[in-house]
Amino acid sequence: MHPDHALTLSVEADLPDTGLARLTRDLLRDLARAGVDGHTATGIAGPGERGAVADLTGIVLDRLAGGTVTAIVECLKAYFIREPSFSLTIRRPDGAEVKVEARNVASAEVAELFRAAGAR
Repeated sequence: MHPDHALTLSVEADLPDTGLARLTRDLLRDLARAGVDGHTATGIAGPGERGAVADLTGIVLDRLAGGTVTAIVECLKAYFIREPSFSLTIRRPDGAEVKVEARNVASAEVAELFRAAGAR
């Protein structure tokens, strides 16, 4: 999928940086096991840095197909049970964002965001 069509997930939780990075890696692994293509987000290197900088709390989802919406939502539900402070922000290529928490993970708004990304 072209980067302009990918969704970006920014993971948040009341955890130390190492715990938050581990939670993000685990989520990426579990999404892959559920058949969802994704990778760690990268950013632009700052002054004095070389190469791309990994965003340890960001995940980019590529190639969303119809069946992956359910897999993503089910995977996220497990993370809300695992870590009560877990939340994430889903960012579309057009800049629109949705904050996902336990109370709205199964909402029509969240499902539509993933479906719309898969339709591109």
